[in-house]
Amino acid sequence: MDHIKTGIDVVTNRFGLHYFPDSLHYGENDLKLWLPRLQQLNAGWLVVNSPTSRAIPEEFISGIAQAGIKPVVDFSFPLSQAVPWSDLEVLLRAYGRWGVSHALLNRQPNNQSAWSVEDWRRSDLVQSFTRQFQQFAQMALDCGINPVYAPLVQGGDYWDLSFLEASLKQLQEESSSFLINNLTFSAYAWDQEKNLDWGAGGSRVWTGVKAYKVPKASQDQRGFRAYEWYQDVIQSTLGKKLPMLLFQAGIANDPILPETKSRQTNPHNQEIIYRLLNGENVYNPEIPQQLISAVTSDVKACCFYLLSSNDAENKDFAWFSGSGSAQSSAKTILEIRQKNAKSEEKSPSPAPEKDSYIFDHGRYILIAQSLKPRMQEILQKMHAYISRYKPMVGFSCEEAKKSAYILVIAYQEDFPQKEIEQLQASGSLVRVIHPDELRTSFTVT
Repeated sequence: MDHIKTGIDVVTNRFGLHYFPDSLHYGENDLKLWLPRLQQLNAGWLVVNSPTSRAIPEEFISGIAQAGIKPVVDFSFPLSQAVPWSDLEVLLRAYGRWGVSHALLNRQPNNQSAWSVEDWRRSDLVQSFTRQFQQFAQMALDCGINPVYAPLVQGGDYWDLSFLEASLKQLQEESSSFLINNLTFSAYAWDQEKNLDWGAGGSRVWTGVKAYKVPKASQDQRGFRAYEWYQDVIQSTLGKKLPMLLFQAGIANDPILPETKSRQTNPHNQEIIYRLLNGENVYNPEIPQQLISAVTSDVKACCFYLLSSNDAENKDFAWFSGSGSAQSSAKTILEIRQKNAKSEEKSPSPAPEKDSYIFDHGRYILIAQSLKPRMQEILQKMHAYISRYKPMVGFSCEEAKKSAYILVIAYQEDFPQKEIEQLQASGSLVRVIHPDELRTSFTVT
């Protein structure tokens, strides 16, 4: 078998949080204080920091896991230190028994500050990191835990896309299909103070981006959509997309940077990301008539920074005070959940299942089969629209259902109301246009 688990991995709850930035809050009283807060937010994932010298108490890990929250263990092990493999294996075996879902060994291997001066100058830097990750990944899999590839700094001192490509080529050559098929990748969800659609579509859309050379009119991977660019590299190298976890969502940049600390969080972006994770259609505040691209289903979790912290450096990012009082970020999400609950109570008909609201595409132009002979004419009339929004184009209703916004080009008799309702039942916004109403300069939203 090539996979740890069989069956289809259905995306249900992708909302998660980072726990305290230290490893000091794993006692019985901590669990009693924070588990109810996590449940109140309906968190599905929790990133916890673990030293390699001792384990997080079983009661804490199992308590989180039994509540339906997936623990992600972050060892944050220094890249230039020798890994204590024997001690690490003991920890991984224990964590696997207690319910840990995923684990990552270290972070930011493409950043100079993560290495010693001597190691950073090595010509085989990528190869050295990849060999270490291979050993960790195999050990984690043997313990029933999904290994997570280290998140890269967006851009970074070693261009992140180049680093990832070189590392994946080595993995492809040296690793078993079992290991590759069970990898999970990760990306920082920093927004870099840009809109959340910056770089959407990845390298397939922004084809002119090269290492440290970004054309003036182009966008790049340095923003919330970094994961899309990484998936492009993964797919082109390994031949398929693999699961992705997003870390440190809701902040502009690395929280250890002084300039990030002074900016605190962006509550508006936090709310938008949260709604996108729940499959909602969210319009771009900068371009009100345009939908923000969906967060694709290969993203299994998006973890916001930070549940709580007692230190001054991180308190501005905290969703709760050290005593458990909700701060602005938590209050916003709790209000959304409360409104959604009231809306569901008033709804005369059952709402579609949440899974159906996970969209793979932002927009889709669905053209009726009868209009195939007029395909070239239709595309010419819609050239401006297609250039601006870069939608998927096709004839498949099933494919269209995976999009947040569906523009149907059809005669009324070719597309009855029943079919429109079926598309809407998937959570999509649907608009139908008669082909003869298309103009040369098509600008419909």
